[in-house]
Amino acid sequence: LEAGFDGIDREVSKHAGAGHFAIHSEVPFFPMRCHGRGSAARKLEPERPRPTTDGGQPRRPIPSPGGGFYYLVSLNDAITSSGALPKEVKPRTEDKMHNDAILLHAARFVFHEPVYQFVDDAKNFFMQFALAPKEFPWSNFLWVDDDGRAVFVHERVLGFGVAASSNIAQRFAWALMFLLQRRFDAEEEAFWTSLDPATPAGRWRDARRRLSAQSGRQECRLYSCAMYTDDVACSVVGVDRAVRLLRLWRELTSSIGLEMAQPAERAIGCDLLWLGVRHNSVLGAAIIPQDKRLRALAAARNLSLGVSSTVAAHQELCGLFEHLRPILALPRESMHFFYDAARSTGTRAGSLLGPGQAIVVSADLRRHAARWVEALGERSAVVYPAVFREERPATASTAFALYSDAAKESSANVGLGGYFHGAWWSLSLRDAGLLTFDVSVPVLERR
Repeated sequence: LEAGFDGIDREVSKHAGAGHFAIHSEVPFFPMRCHGRGSAARKLEPERPRPTTDGGQPRRPIPSPGGGFYYLVSLNDAITSSGALPKEVKPRTEDKMHNDAILLHAARFVFHEPVYQFVDDAKNFFMQFALAPKEFPWSNFLWVDDDGRAVFVHERVLGFGVAASSNIAQRFAWALMFLLQRRFDAEEEAFWTSLDPATPAGRWRDARRRLSAQSGRQECRLYSCAMYTDDVACSVVGVDRAVRLLRLWRELTSSIGLEMAQPAERAIGCDLLWLGVRHNSVLGAAIIPQDKRLRALAAARNLSLGVSSTVAAHQELCGLFEHLRPILALPRESMHFFYDAARSTGTRAGSLLGPGQAIVVSADLRRHAARWVEALGERSAVVYPAVFREERPATASTAFALYSDAAKESSANVGLGGYFHGAWWSLSLRDAGLLTFDVSVPVLERR
């Protein structure tokens, strides 16, 4: 909290003015809970930190006035142990790789159109969900007003740091994607009906509809949409279809009153960042950006050496590793012992530590972290079809330096070429079937 106090103080006043918070000079409820307050920096707006709620307090016995100690169940423990919340399911990096691989195959070999992507973000997503009045007594914190007097603030919206918030917001995200897909599927039906069964497009449609009959899901689509909490990513075949999907997305968010983030959080094109991974729909590849790879490599190396960090920083690292894992072809067990580090004993039997406390770096965690150091040093990208392979591809122990350049205009053989260690290589875009796309020189020259 200390690092972002001034920014959080401004945020408290702003959210109170918007009706998200209510400020009281007296105790507003009895009984009531008051939680610790913290802050999390925003990447694009460092001057406007995100207010956080520590729903995991208290984590230690509380002295009793009559002597001895007693234990108070934290709000997060009460929520998770109640069994009231369904299992939270989020879209993954490998889901996007899987879906985009299918779209790219159809785009290149059947419909001869490019694949576009767009990403969007909801503003203060949790704060757009109002709490039921019966929950008000359990979501409060102490603050200081402009005159230095202690005041009580109760949150009327979902808090960042409360166990139920992500679960509720993610279920809403799935519902939003369902509405978008249902409306766009209805809009696309005229296109599918117009196709001649004897054409490649018609045969693709019929094959996908047969697959739909087997799976029980809608498999005949030339687009894909996913929403990870507040981060939206869509891929779509064709310029016209991309424009129509964008228009429908805008109409949907406006109709339900969902406030979206600033324009800097949005992007459209063939090379976009989602969940820390760069997705290129021209090459059909998922790429770890250099800054994230270096950050992950440094953190993994520190863990392998037994260097600790705060629980908050470690949990953020675990989230990044989950997004990078499919690119590195690491199995699910590669994350074993990472989450236990946030517990007092370094095992599942321990109690959860606070966000500012130091994690427990066990010998098992050091061993698994060393595995991540090795994987991050071996590769930083993978083509989408790799997601269909169960086994991890073998990697060579020798590193080679490869140099390349692009030839596009005034060239009889458009493509890529280069050399390495005295040998040369070339890749013709004509032979690869990519001449149907207007591939720009910067894309061709991407290393």
